[in-house]
Amino acid sequence: MKKKLNILFSVIFLFGNLSLLAQENKSVLEGNISYVSSQNVYVKFASTSELQKGDTLYIQEGSEFKAALIVEQLSSMSCVTKAIAKEKFVVGDRIIGFGKKAKKLIKEDQETGIALLPETNEVRVSQETSPVVETGKYKQNVYGRIKLSSNSNFSNNFNNDNQRFRYTFNLNANNISNSAISLESYVAFSHRSYDGVAVPISISDLKLYSLAARLDLGKNTRVWLGRRINNKIANVGAVDGLQVETTLNSFTFGAVIGSRPSYTDYSIDFSLFEFGGYISHKIRGNSGMLENTYSVFEQKNAGKTDRRFMYFQQSNSLAKNLFTFVSFEVDMYRLENGLPKNEFSLTSFYASLRYRFSSKFSATASYDARKNVVYYETFQNLADSILESSTRQGYRIRMNFRPLKKVSLGVSASYRYRPEDSRPTKNANAFVRYSQLPYLKASLSVTANLLQTSYMDGKIYGARLNKDLFSGKLNVGLNYRNVNYEFVNSTSPLKQDIAEINLLWNIVNNLSFSASYEGVFESDNQYNRVYLSLRKRF
Repeated sequence: MKKKLNILFSVIFLFGNLSLLAQENKSVLEGNISYVSSQNVYVKFASTSELQKGDTLYIQEGSEFKAALIVEQLSSMSCVTKAIAKEKFVVGDRIIGFGKKAKKLIKEDQETGIALLPETNEVRVSQETSPVVETGKYKQNVYGRIKLSSNSNFSNNFNNDNQRFRYTFNLNANNISNSAISLESYVAFSHRSYDGVAVPISISDLKLYSLAARLDLGKNTRVWLGRRINNKIANVGAVDGLQVETTLNSFTFGAVIGSRPSYTDYSIDFSLFEFGGYISHKIRGNSGMLENTYSVFEQKNAGKTDRRFMYFQQSNSLAKNLFTFVSFEVDMYRLENGLPKNEFSLTSFYASLRYRFSSKFSATASYDARKNVVYYETFQNLADSILESSTRQGYRIRMNFRPLKKVSLGVSASYRYRPEDSRPTKNANAFVRYSQLPYLKASLSVTANLLQTSYMDGKIYGARLNKDLFSGKLNVGLNYRNVNYEFVNSTSPLKQDIAEINLLWNIVNNLSFSASYEGVFESDNQYNRVYLSLRKRF
């Protein structure tokens, strides 16, 4: 009880002093360059309410987003920025920003740079940058982030109240002291307490998501040593070892040898040896770029083949207003009655198409079919059940429309079916958003979501209000959702009212503090969560 009162008192104190920042919840924003001067680049958006001074803006290169601009000043629709990429910017160039609604797309542990694969909810970290060469010398570029956060959960009739503390440090030092040596790192430390009792700290509480040194051997060849996620083979995950990459005209060749992190605590595990290579080819056009990447990998466990597979992906934006993405993965190894066989089996397939009919209307369609990946040595006790799993099929279509300057609306629908399900899964979603409401000068969003699965029917209705205060220094968000789930094999529905308050305070340049509260209210139960965060960019 004392712990709950302390938490409640802290929240009231913070709210009373307006020292709060909304829990990070970003969205993807599209803008265009409106003017280029000798010192600055001006970018125009439909609205800049979800951006802040110091934010990074990106240019798209195939399926990746490359950091290009830093926001220095903001108006309601435009940004004055400073270039950080050695690109030649021209009026009309497409620029990407990240606001407050992309939380579902951005993994918490990948905050150093962002590359989104369309419609896959997959994020790829873009940590490395090509060496910047001026008059034959490298130019140092150092940036990073420190973040302290806590997440507290407590309820009215359970004794499992808990609190999680997390501290993260991210540093990217490119071409240190104008040399050919660079360093990238992303480290997190977390610990918990349950019912006010701290859990003993162990080495497994420290996670090294990235820690690697890079050596630039001229302009076209790079060598990494350490733990690193490679964008061109992001499906492999983090690799502990040696990575080499060289570029020859429009081709990029790479080789990797090392091991996978431990499945239990993400530590180094040399028994999970792996090696492979990849080839990438890029074609640049006036409207975009075509990139094809092909890779082959062999993964071991205690010296035995765990998995052997190849991966292909293509991203294409050569046609104006059209973007396509295709990827598939093929396993080339299997065990049958204990005997190895080299057979090809399609493990995953994904394709999407996005077309922008005009500045006011765009549509996206996608299809995916995936099977469970089989690791014959690591999960051999589950192999039989995994082999019998069916392909997960999914179709999705989404349309966004902006009939008026301040009004946006969208609809999406998806369909998934597995033969073992009694009925397919269907989902329909719609939203209407009005920015800059009269008098309030706030944005209002109303959403509706209908869901049908093999075991339940669900309805979720919600509304969200967002407002900037004190010239954008403080942002306040209020959110409400009504949830009603009817279960096929139960007469007891799940009904919830969910209330949320998020506040955002930009203390000074690159320093911010956040807090949010979420309450889930049922007929007999109440669940509460408080999130606090302090972040410093440098």
